[in-house]
Amino acid sequence: MIETLRRMAGNALAIAQIRLELLGIELQEEKQRIAALLAFSLAAGLLLACAVIALGLALTILLWDSHRWLGIGLALLIYIAGGLWALANAVNLARAPSTLFTASVAELKRDRAALRGDDGSPSASGADASAPSAHP
Repeated sequence: MIETLRRMAGNALAIAQIRLELLGIELQEEKQRIAALLAFSLAAGLLLACAVIALGLALTILLWDSHRWLGIGLALLIYIAGGLWALANAVNLARAPSTLFTASVAELKRDRAALRGDDGSPSASGADASAPSAHP
């Protein structure tokens, strides 16, 4: 009996170790993804900012002799529209739920279900498998 308990404890520890390793791997992948996302976002932001500024200057220079205020106003509208678009995307990203540790949580739920003997089948959840279905 003690040997059985030791084996069960060993199995439980092995499962816990595997799940912790999975958590570590997911965390490492998320860190790498965030670092790459940050680097590419900063590069894109810097380059696009330069392009938008150059566009505004070109538009202002083009219309300087005839409609200088129109050129400045259009450049300002481009800057405001771009800023509002970026702000809306940032807010949407901030509100989106994180997918960090989803695989680990799913594995832990499966482990818990397996330990309870619940395999997700209709007979294990209390439904009678032999009863006729209401849907044809």
